[in-house]
Amino acid sequence: MPTLPSFRQLLLLLTLGCVLPMAGLALGLVAYEYQRERRQLENDTIATARALMAAVDDRLDTVQRAQGLAGGDLAAPGAVEPAWMRDVLVRQKLPATWIAAVLDRSGRIVSRTHDAERFVGTPARAALVARMQQVPEDAVESVTVDGVPVITAFSRSDRTGWSVAIGMPREELRRPILRSTALLLGGTALVMLLTLWLAWHLAGRLSASMEQLGGAMRAAGHYAPVHLPEPAFREAHQLGQALLHATASAEDAAATQRRLQARMHSILDTAQDAILTADDQGRLVLFNRAAERMFLLPQENAIGMDVESFVPPAYRARHRKLRESMAQYGAHAMAGGRIVEGLRSDGSTFRAEATVSMAPDEEGRLYTVILRERPA
Repeated sequence: MPTLPSFRQLLLLLTLGCVLPMAGLALGLVAYEYQRERRQLENDTIATARALMAAVDDRLDTVQRAQGLAGGDLAAPGAVEPAWMRDVLVRQKLPATWIAAVLDRSGRIVSRTHDAERFVGTPARAALVARMQQVPEDAVESVTVDGVPVITAFSRSDRTGWSVAIGMPREELRRPILRSTALLLGGTALVMLLTLWLAWHLAGRLSASMEQLGGAMRAAGHYAPVHLPEPAFREAHQLGQALLHATASAEDAAATQRRLQARMHSILDTAQDAILTADDQGRLVLFNRAAERMFLLPQENAIGMDVESFVPPAYRARHRKLRESMAQYGAHAMAGGRIVEGLRSDGSTFRAEATVSMAPDEEGRLYTVILRERPA
């Protein structure tokens, strides 16, 4: 028989089966919300870059009209003021860790919010410049010229070809989801531990109640007094009441059976004729008081003996053949008045009138002999 899980194990598995999918769903919702907020932030930052680019375009138009410069001359030294552009970027009050820059049509940095004196005039990252040439607006993952991993939202002007780029540090953007994930995992672990502890505690009470009910059932099976435990749940109380009812019914049935057996034995023991009953193997299963007197043998010694032991040796083979013939041909009775020889325990023999019958039983057939002793 395979090893079956305990009630406690099943309850713990059920608890885990409920908690873990909910935790996975919560993590999925956190990731979805992060992606949604990130897309929204990227769109808002692209809009900011677009507004800045419009201000830069206006400034470039003013410079071009005032100095009569051609569009290709806007990138010439002194054509525009990097300090003014830097002021425009700073006035947007972007987070201190964000990096904004203005790039000319060739991808060189014209103005920058961080380390401007170091990077103005240097080219931006080639991958970012290539993307700017492909599309007018986008938000892409990149690395700044000073090596900071960022998500860069940019907007490129169709008139001048210049661009405004705003870099948002990736680590800063990831921090909220990492914090949310840590809080969620910690909360889930705490809830899981509390739930498992509660399930373990309740399962222990339920298991103890069931084990005590099992002990009460075993006691009832041995006709011992039944003591019901204090029920831990309603079904256990109902099961206990059903056990009491079944025990009472079984006791009533057993009492009735004992009364019937007592009456039967009383009838058999007061009968004047000897009554012997043997099973299919010829072993005695019934031996009444009259048979004790007839064969001079106590009942407790006779039960289980071979029925042929009560026949003189000369007749035993014939007696056995007769019993086998009754079993083979299904004869239910033999006519009374047949005279047979019997053998007492002291070795003496006697003559008796015998009536033999056969009846079916749950385990085979029963052969009953009624003897009435005849004077010699």
